[in-house]
Amino acid sequence: NQAIADLTGYEIDMLQGKNISLIMPTQSLSSVVEKQKDLLNSNCDTASNRYEIILLHKDGTNRIVEVVTALLYIEGEQPIIQAIIRDVTEQRKAHEQIKAYANQITQVQEEERKRIARELHDETIQDLIVLSREIDDLANKEKSNKKKSILNNWWQRITDIAEGIRRLSQDLRPPSLDRLGLISGLKWLSSDVEKRSGIAVEFKTLGTIQRVAPETELLLFRIAQEALTNVWRHSQATSIEVQVQIDEKKAMITVKDNGIGFDISTAGSDLIGEGRLGLAGMRERTQMLGGVLGIKSELGVGTTVTFEVPLLDS
Repeated sequence: NQAIADLTGYEIDMLQGKNISLIMPTQSLSSVVEKQKDLLNSNCDTASNRYEIILLHKDGTNRIVEVVTALLYIEGEQPIIQAIIRDVTEQRKAHEQIKAYANQITQVQEEERKRIARELHDETIQDLIVLSREIDDLANKEKSNKKKSILNNWWQRITDIAEGIRRLSQDLRPPSLDRLGLISGLKWLSSDVEKRSGIAVEFKTLGTIQRVAPETELLLFRIAQEALTNVWRHSQATSIEVQVQIDEKKAMITVKDNGIGFDISTAGSDLIGEGRLGLAGMRERTQMLGGVLGIKSELGVGTTVTFEVPLLDS
């Protein structure tokens, strides 16, 4: 019809009688055939499929179309496959631009985190250490017990401040993540959460562990960090299990707790509007990696967060 002619840039009479490969690349054609076979084998009057394929325009460009196929039955005749096609090219381009922009923002944020963490460690903490040593020297030379006590109190306060800044620096950018990779970074994170929260954290690894792209490792680390932070702040859990599985095709990380849980049905699609910023952040980062975030929770039993991302391009 005229719609497909407009979509592909050909006149209707130029399309009639031509092989479908004129407007459809091999991969798209294979996908269509597979989907149509699934429909025909379903033996269901209401069977339908929704998927996306590429169409070839006469000018050499590609168009992304959403296809909805359904079976139509006429008594006594072979079923007919009806296809409704919608051009989503601009919509997908806009989505990819937003995704690219979000990736750039994330990269800038992480670079800034790294810079601040380095300055805190190399400058601020070192200056505080020097100051604490000078105060300690003064305290050791001081003969007055009262003044010695004051100096020792100052020394302790400066030491505590330096330790707090060191933790902040590590939270911003754990050194082990850059040097040794995701597994080492997650081991440190699990240990740190256990030490600071008092919650027992068990760390497990499965599969063939390997290094993946640094930007992927960083996003996976941030998702796990947010998941563990949520458990610490909200779950009232006494134990957490962190399980990591990485092979040549995918990375899957599961964070499971025995906390109070929550009603998953109350978590709608607008997580930011609902104030669930932690869940929203995990979902956005997972989507940036082309992955899937799954959340299971039961009141009084606990919550399990699983995120799986493909590593084909890592």
